[in-house]
Amino acid sequence: MNYEELENKPVDYVWKSGKTFKGRVIGCDPDIGVTIVSAADKNHYLLCLVGVSSPQWKKYGFDKHIERNKLVFDELIKQIKEGTVHSNVGDIAYPKGTTSDRKPEMDDCAFGQ
Repeated sequence: MNYEELENKPVDYVWKSGKTFKGRVIGCDPDIGVTIVSAADKNHYLLCLVGVSSPQWKKYGFDKHIERNKLVFDELIKQIKEGTVHSNVGDIAYPKGTTSDRKPEMDDCAFGQ
């Protein structure tokens, strides 16, 4: 698949509370990760999934999560294609309640620079 086709794709981003934001995919690559920002404010990061080739991967010591990361990436791509991304997408591969509820910042995101 050509993941670049998903870049700039608008999505509805649904937070765990049910609040929905209009978002936009600014980066999507299986090795680097996925970054979604608010459609209204490119500095408001909604979701960051880092990949094995991103600087954040080594910084945060994610090596033990490679297989889980692949599961989340695949589910995230499915949701992006459908146009609605849920903030709890990580629950597919991680025990419920262990994924972060905090809003990501630029430094957390592979496509945040």
